[in-house]
Amino acid sequence: MKQSLRLNSYRIQKDSLSAYLDPLRLDIDYFTNWPNQSGKVLRNIVGTHIKIIILKEGFCEFEFQNRRYQLHGGDCLIIPPYTVYSAITGEAPLNSYELFFNVYPITREQELLTQLKIDSVLLFANLITEFEWQSFSHCYASLQAGQAGSYAQLKANLNLLLIKILRRQPSLEKVPRTRIKEQTVVNNVLIYLNDHLSEPIHVDELCSTLALSQSYLYRCSRNVMNCSTAQLIIRHKLTRAKQLLKDPELSVQNVAELIGYDPLYFSSQFKKYFLLSPTQYRKQHFPNHEQDPLISQ
Repeated sequence: MKQSLRLNSYRIQKDSLSAYLDPLRLDIDYFTNWPNQSGKVLRNIVGTHIKIIILKEGFCEFEFQNRRYQLHGGDCLIIPPYTVYSAITGEAPLNSYELFFNVYPITREQELLTQLKIDSVLLFANLITEFEWQSFSHCYASLQAGQAGSYAQLKANLNLLLIKILRRQPSLEKVPRTRIKEQTVVNNVLIYLNDHLSEPIHVDELCSTLALSQSYLYRCSRNVMNCSTAQLIIRHKLTRAKQLLKDPELSVQNVAELIGYDPLYFSSQFKKYFLLSPTQYRKQHFPNHEQDPLISQ
């Protein structure tokens, strides 16, 4: 009688990198392609997303804090949120993809950037293979065609790219228990800010309401979000404002009121952080919006 083959089974053990990435959610808001661009100048770019640029061919030079980064075919550039930079493309045709995404819980975004060893703009030379480029190209075509599962496919490609970068690090940094507690504190602050979005909120009032000292909350904000408590409040309101500006039914004044700001103060703060007025931002990102007559500066 012929003996049947025994199936070898293997119980999968979740490795430390997979366990670290598992609870993180990557939300991709924009995925753009710049085919055959040359001689283009982009100045004073800033955003609330982590931005990844991958280049297939051509040449592009980025300037950040008086430092220059030269991007060639196969290179990958990662730009953290709230980074002001300029870019100039070379004369040769440029072909690149750009991904704009955030990490959630948002309180762990800075932690991921730390694991990636990114405290400013970071260039990875010759990182992107032809196969990876084709994978992103297929995602782009699928998204344009409206194929089911296209977003999940793009997200999987982004995950693979981050894994590739993290594998280059000697090891993951262990997140101290104090940092986990600080993340919880900041998360509670963000929940409070969201629940009271239309109210003017000051640091002393926030600390009093949440029964936290100003020095401790400042330390939590700095360690978790890489900003002060006051900046945390402003960033949260302005990030929500960018989302609200997508609604064509809302004027700039409406948006200002919804985040608890005087319209003129809102416009000045928005321009300070994003180098565009709310009206300019809306016109640039949503050109089908009608001109807002209330605030145009």
